[in-house]
Amino acid sequence: ESIDFLDIVFRLEKTFDFKISQGELFPENLTDNEEWVADGKLTDAGFEMLRGRMTHVDFDAFSESDREISKIGDLITVNSLVNFVELKLAG
Repeated sequence: ESIDFLDIVFRLEKTFDFKISQGELFPENLTDNEEWVADGKLTDAGFEMLRGRMTHVDFDAFSESDREISKIGDLITVNSLVNFVELKLAG
């Protein structure tokens, strides 16, 4: 999956002629931070950090009561990528 993710980032950069900084589309090392993740789930602080850094994502589908780290990848959808590109081009 990570190779697919890198391919998507490369293709977005090439197609829209902008640079995506490391961690800009999706925060890195999320699970390494004990303040953000505990017992395989996002903490309140982790959830708020994601909401603040990933304004292109619709978090309604990621229920606040079910914040399993294993489901984080589900946040990156075609719609969230379109939102990211729109925000990037507008900025």
